[in-house]
Amino acid sequence: MTIKQSLGSRGEQLAADFLHAKGYEILDHNYRIREGEIDIICRQNDCLVFVEVKTRSNKTFGWPEESVTDFKLEKILAAAFDYLQHYDLAVDWRIDVIGIIFDAKGNCSEIKQIEDVGA
Repeated sequence: MTIKQSLGSRGEQLAADFLHAKGYEILDHNYRIREGEIDIICRQNDCLVFVEVKTRSNKTFGWPEESVTDFKLEKILAAAFDYLQHYDLAVDWRIDVIGIIFDAKGNCSEIKQIEDVGA
């Protein structure tokens, strides 16, 4: 596993723990189709939430959540639509982004959730 993959995996686990602590029910991780991927799928009350996690070791290149481009959002939407169709779900849903920054010692220095980025 590369350093980048390790950082991403740590970020995804931290994001799942963060969501769980906020009362979200974690349903799935790393749902992949050819056209895209969703890092975390969870439920908040009656709403299905597709979560993109972006992790950085510093803010040199900006905030992690700023890297979710329209192109990336299209890939997340494709995977979300596939998931909804695959499980035959007719529910309210949204896409959230969680940005995580680790400090030089490898500790989480900031975690931020942005809800409903696809709106």
